Formats: sequence, structure tokens, C-alpha cells
Amino acid sequence: MEVGYWDTALKIKEKIQMCTGIPVSNQKLIYFGQVLPDDHDVDKCAIINDSHIDLIVHSGYVKQPPVIRLQLKTGPRSGVHLPVDVKDNVLWLKERLQKSEGKAVDKLVIHATGAELCDQQLLGEVPDNCEIDVSFRQYPATAGIRWAKNKVEVTLWSYRCGTKIPVEVNGRDKVGKLRKEVERLQKLIEFNLPEDGYFFIHKQDVMEEDKSFFWHGVSENDTIEIFPGRVTYGSR
Repeated sequence: MEVGYWDTALKIKEKIQMCTGIPVSNQKLIYFGQVLPDDHDVDKCAIINDSHIDLIVHSGYVKQPPVIRLQLKTGPRSGVHLPVDVKDNVLWLKERLQKSEGKAVDKLVIHATGAELCDQQLLGEVPDNCEIDVSFRQYPATAGIRWAKNKVEVTLWSYRCGTKIPVEVNGRDKVGKLRKEVERLQKLIEFNLPEDGYFFIHKQDVMEEDKSFFWHGVSENDTIEIFPGRVTYGSR
């Protein structure tokens, strides 16, 4: 399970409930022999990448099928009630919609409860019977030309060392190229990178390094955060 750096033990229990159906009240989390208090976050509990946490389920729990129902709205007059597995993610939903709607995955935008859902977010985190809006991202015909010629200045920020660095990027470059630039900067200036790995975040979304800055909607004076940890993607 992927958890956030500031997720509390209670938040982890809620994610477990979404994935397995086990109620929070029936769960107890054990880490290195200690019960995790509900109000302690990942940092305070010293949980690191690839940690193993024991889940104790209280007696009397009856497992329910891990299926939720989503109300998909693909247009003003169209909608469908779709049952999905709680372990499916938004990317899987986009791929399913690609087959039915004939739109490329990178043009599909999924919104729920007023916010856009990132590709790796589990559908189990969306409330049951929640209405999901599906829209199609439109790229201006001249956008690619503009980005190919102009570089955009963004700010790199690492919360670990509190350092902000202005960097120029090309909109058509893949985000993975930024990793090489960050490591070059580390050698030139005092810019500490997380020892256990890191990834990039733009507007609270994890950036996919095989996609371009333009694909992520990066624009002038935006901030790109360097966050500790590693991103792992499940497969179906």
C-alpha cells in the first residue's frame, strides 16, 4: 500500500478499509512490536519505504466483497452506474473509458468531489455511489510549437532542506530529464536530496517522468516539489 508522508495511522486504517472492507474500528496496526496511535503520522512513527506493518483484525468481523459503485457522468445527458473493484486505480478507469469513448488516455480528465483525480489514485478512496465527472482535455493546436521554442522558468523546492531554486525547462522535455538536472545541481551547490529516493510533485499531483512538462500542464513560475520516497505502480 502506498501512503503519504503525513498520513496518520487512522488515515492508513481508512485506506485499508477502502481496499479490504475491514472497518477501522476492527483494526489494530503493529510496527516493530508497538501499536500505532491513530493520531501519529508516518514521520512520527518512523515508517520508511518498504516497511512491514502487522494488521490485527478483531474477532467478530465478517468480510464484505471489496466492490464499490461509481456514478460516471461522461456528458450533459449521459451517465452510467459502474461497479468497480476498490483496488482499481484511476488509470485503469481511463483505459476502460478509452475503449468505450474512443479518446486517448492522456486526454481524459476524471473529477470527483470537486477535485481532479491522479492516475495512481485508488478508486476505493472515492466515496461509494459518488458522481464522477469525465471530461476531455483539449490542447491548443499551437501549444506544441510555443513550448518547443520557449523555455519556462519554474521553482524547484525541497521541503527537507527548505531550498528553492529557479530552473528553466522545455515544455516538450520529459520530466525524467529534470532528475539529471537536479543531480547536477546537487554537485554544484548545497542542495541535499533525500537519500532513499525522491519523486516530483506539481500542484499536488505526482509527476510521471516519462511524460512531458506540457503534458503535466506546467507553466511559467510554477513550483515543482521534490518529495522523498519512491512511486510504485501496480499492474493488472
